[in-house]
Amino acid sequence: MSRFSHIRTIYYRGSLNSCNYTCSYCAFGRKGQQGFNVSQEVKALEGLCDQIAKDFTYPLRIMLIPYGEGMIHPWFRQQMIRLATLPQVEGISCQTNLSFPVDTFLKEIRTAGVSPDKIKCWCSFHPEMVKVEDFVRKTETLLAGGIEICAGTVGDPSNKQILRRLRNELPLHVYMFINAMEGKKTALSKREIAFFSAIDNLFPYDRSRVAADWEACRGGKESRYVDFRGDIYPCPRSRARMGNLYGDNPAQPTSCGKSICDCYIAYSNLDHTPLHSYMGQGITWRIPERKPVRAMFFDIDGTLVPANKKIPERYLETLKSFAGKVPLFLATALPVEYAKKRLGTWFDLFSGGIYAGGAHIQYDGENQYIPVSRPPLLLSSSCRIVCHEQDGEIFKYTVLTSGKEKADALYESLDVSLYNLFRKGRLLTIVDAKASKGNGIRMICKKAGILPEQVLAMGDTVQDLSMIRAVGYGCAVLEAEEILRQEAGYILNPDQLPMFFKPGMISSII
Repeated sequence: MSRFSHIRTIYYRGSLNSCNYTCSYCAFGRKGQQGFNVSQEVKALEGLCDQIAKDFTYPLRIMLIPYGEGMIHPWFRQQMIRLATLPQVEGISCQTNLSFPVDTFLKEIRTAGVSPDKIKCWCSFHPEMVKVEDFVRKTETLLAGGIEICAGTVGDPSNKQILRRLRNELPLHVYMFINAMEGKKTALSKREIAFFSAIDNLFPYDRSRVAADWEACRGGKESRYVDFRGDIYPCPRSRARMGNLYGDNPAQPTSCGKSICDCYIAYSNLDHTPLHSYMGQGITWRIPERKPVRAMFFDIDGTLVPANKKIPERYLETLKSFAGKVPLFLATALPVEYAKKRLGTWFDLFSGGIYAGGAHIQYDGENQYIPVSRPPLLLSSSCRIVCHEQDGEIFKYTVLTSGKEKADALYESLDVSLYNLFRKGRLLTIVDAKASKGNGIRMICKKAGILPEQVLAMGDTVQDLSMIRAVGYGCAVLEAEEILRQEAGYILNPDQLPMFFKPGMISSII
């Protein structure tokens, strides 16, 4: 058995340490190529390729992380493609500023007979050096050529509008990352953090300076960093040398020597990072493995429609991208007539839904109501009561009290074994205990022949807990209540869904 049989990922950095860009925030853009030996670097890459061909038999992922821009050099691209030709290499990616000739690269791939899906690009946008439209055009060329990509940049607050434009012009499904800006003298404001998070929902995690955890780290075990000399380390941030690819056998250190995982590559190796659920098999490339879903359920107020606002155009663009490919459903506390008013013409994008907090289920043109089995004792003199009825049976009570304290007192007086209750300020809604968004989802899934684990549901309040618990992919919006954020598998806004999910098999109702 090979001494490298347990390695599944290699990060490689050669001796190249210069860039054709001169960004003010980057040291490599201010370096020339003095002292850099091209033939030495080519020899190092050839050695890496030869060693992998000789000693690696299991599926291997390779990530090239040059200190500078490598893809502008034909010899660099040639060696990257040569590595991709190896049958044991299941994928290879490179960090790049996209200044290289992408059409030429695609021709080089075809000439070598390499399947383009083996090659990825981690594309970094530099607003001081390139226009948004030029950068986006190159990403679209790569995507059209079958190359998967991610795209991102440094979170500089002075570039907010440029970065918003970049996000708007990139395809919906392309994950755009925001790296926390290093060396910034003043802390980001809450508004700036919210802005960057609305582009990259993982931005708060990127800036959190995750504590290193050797026991829970894949670095030094199934993932290794290799430099141009062949020296092996747990990850690019660690200086705990483990041996040499061409010489001495790798030793197992007791620590990586770091207290903080302060870059994506470092903390993506941690087993407990949420990146694994978001990225799946694409975690090495920073390209999410888009999970297939067969139906999607959305709360309205606070989820599709932010407080006191209209549904954002980006959300509508996302809904339209999924509509017709998978059924979309609403899951709201609103009665159906109020839901129609709230969404207007966009209501027609939905195949039905769960209304009145789960007391009204609409599917395939049919309506089912769950009446309140035991009418609650309500004092009409101290509150305003609206009864929602169907065929003479009340399926929902909406109670507006004279004050929040009275709403709280009424809430405490009602038997939760009989009712599903929700309160907000002076408002209290009451439905039967059998009525909930979660039960509504299960009912629709059963009728549609869809497994709940194939379904996505998105909400923002504690009232949405039952539905995110009922499905395989529970999502909380960025501004959701903390209890929902803690239980949800994903925290992201509706327009970020295409980066992590894709339509699954066509449902029987389409």
